[in-house]
Amino acid sequence: MKGKNGQYEIVTPKADDMVLHGVTRDSAIGVLRAWGIPVIERDIFLPELIEKLKKKEVKEVFATGTAVTIGSVDSICYRGDTLPLEINQTTGAGELTWKLYNEIFNI
Repeated sequence: MKGKNGQYEIVTPKADDMVLHGVTRDSAIGVLRAWGIPVIERDIFLPELIEKLKKKEVKEVFATGTAVTIGSVDSICYRGDTLPLEINQTTGAGELTWKLYNEIFNI
C-alpha cells in the first residue's frame, strides 16, 4: 500500500490465533525492515483491500509460510470482479515479492 509520503509500505495482519507467529513470517518482516521498508502490523479488512486495489494503491500481495516460503498472488477475485496485481510473467511474482523470496530462500 502507498504510505503517506508516496513510498510503499507493507501492511500485514497482526499475529494472533488466526495469523500465526512463524519463522518465515518473522524473517520476511525482519528482511523488509532491514531494507528500510516500513512494515505495519494491523487489522486488514476485505473492503479496504478491494478499495485500494481498485485505486491501484496496492501493487503486490504475497503470503508467507513454511511450505511456500513467499507465495505471490496474481489477482484477487471478489463478487465477480477479478482485480489483477503487478507480476512479472517470467517469475510469476511482483518485483518486491521476487526479491524477498530469493532473500529468504537463500537464508
